[in-house]
Amino acid sequence: MKSSFLVFIFITQLLVIPSIIGLAKSQTYLPWPDFSNVVPVVVDTREDEEPNYDIISCRVTVEEGIIYFNVRVLGTIQPESLYIWIDSDGSRSTGDSSGYLGTHKMGADYYIHMSDGATPFFYLYKWSGSAWVKDKALQSKKDSSSISIALSVSDLGVTAAINLLFVTETETDYAPDEGYVTYTIPAQVKPPSIQDILMAWLPYLVLLAIIIIVSVIIYLRSRGFI
Repeated sequence: MKSSFLVFIFITQLLVIPSIIGLAKSQTYLPWPDFSNVVPVVVDTREDEEPNYDIISCRVTVEEGIIYFNVRVLGTIQPESLYIWIDSDGSRSTGDSSGYLGTHKMGADYYIHMSDGATPFFYLYKWSGSAWVKDKALQSKKDSSSISIALSVSDLGVTAAINLLFVTETETDYAPDEGYVTYTIPAQVKPPSIQDILMAWLPYLVLLAIIIIVSVIIYLRSRGFI
């Protein structure tokens, strides 16, 4: 019986550990995409602003339901970096269109504020209809001249397209210089549901049940109960 029990434990680990690893992977946005392979949605004019606040390219990509933004400047990313304004429904009437947003014909429903100062923060804000409300903290990474942000596409409540405007913290460089850029969300493979996962594991669960039953029978026979 002891050997049967050890076999049972071993098989259980083989079944459970891959599931745990899979769940862990599904909860992280890493590894980050290689942005050098991503075509920029905006290539901004160089040397039209002080290098550290001179946006030169903005990239967006979606992988497995996660949307990644990457912004590169000509110089060095500063502690107070930039804003990414997002119009998720294409309507100016449902978002904030005050100030330069109106000039750029944006009705922003969300914005991302990125700062890497003494107290780093990378937050998504949502327009309530009358004010901006902090929604959630975001994952980020940076190097000397670029900064990247990741969040779930579902956080923006979109499936088709978003309008974007990238603005430096100093509000002296805009990408694009006029209007906004539209990024189309590519069709994504739907992540497996709990039911799909259970069905995939069903043969292994049946095998596990058989092993348990056989182990119990062996134990009962060894004790003379059957």
